Amino acid sequence: MSRVYERLAHFSTRRDLFDLDTRFLHYNNMFIQIQKGRIALAIKALRTTSRLSVRSATKAYDILESTFYNRIKSCTPKAEERNAQHNLISTEEETLVQYILDLDSRGFPLQLDDIQSMVDLLCKTYNAKLVGKQ
Repeated sequence: MSRVYERLAHFSTRRDLFDLDTRFLHYNNMFIQIQKGRIALAIKALRTTSRLSVRSATKAYDILESTFYNRIKSCTPKAEERNAQHNLISTEEETLVQYILDLDSRGFPLQLDDIQSMVDLLCKTYNAKLVGKQ
């Protein structure tokens, strides 16, 4: 842990730490995009080359075998899965957000009770749990 503090010792302000955080997030996002690209290339190579095995494809493209098997079986990554605790489906959420932005652009003041009643109306159609205090 002391190595981390030694590396961070030369950052004098919070702005420097924020820049470090931003660079790390940018690097992490780039790494994820590169890994997705390698997975797609490996799947394409596996499907087009008859003599290529899964193990050799994962070694050649530097991918974990378990990740590669999951992508071949069309499993969605955990980061892209939708949480089961959501009350609305993604299209309903997008529609609600667009409606709220539309009302806001027209100058109508929105209150939390109005939004909650809209969500409750949508939840009643699916017999889902209502939002807020009951």
